[in-house]
Amino acid sequence: MSDATIVGVISVLLFIFVWVFVALFKKERYPYRKREFLMSVPERKFYRVLLQQIDGKKYDIFPQVPLSRIVEVTEKGKNFWKYHNKINKKIVDFVVFKKPHYEPVLVIEYDDSSHNKKERRKRDEFVNRVLKKANLPIIHVKYGEKINLKFLK
Repeated sequence: MSDATIVGVISVLLFIFVWVFVALFKKERYPYRKREFLMSVPERKFYRVLLQQIDGKKYDIFPQVPLSRIVEVTEKGKNFWKYHNKINKKIVDFVVFKKPHYEPVLVIEYDDSSHNKKERRKRDEFVNRVLKKANLPIIHVKYGEKINLKFLK
């Protein structure tokens, strides 16, 4: 065997050894940590006000609800996933639920300045259309505006 062949064989064996070693001892990464808060400070303040305005015996309000938990896709088959994926990762700020079965009755979006961005406006328009089609009312409350919550009563 020539020196070049021996070097080639050793290189291949070394590569295989390193690859197996790395595969055996590689630790799976979990780059996660607990979020500090579920809601921003203004959202928390608004949430407390909302809770004071409703009849707690008949209704409850949940924050940060995935759209796919309050709206169902009516398409079947392969189109189900197409439409499900469009709503799957969208979150609405607050949902008023009617007790005792927690039927969603109203969505409340608390719009801060991020809702002025083009992409966010497109997202809001999409969510509005989905909720309208699902016969679930939505109201947008602008951050910083004087809020009249009598509609909740």
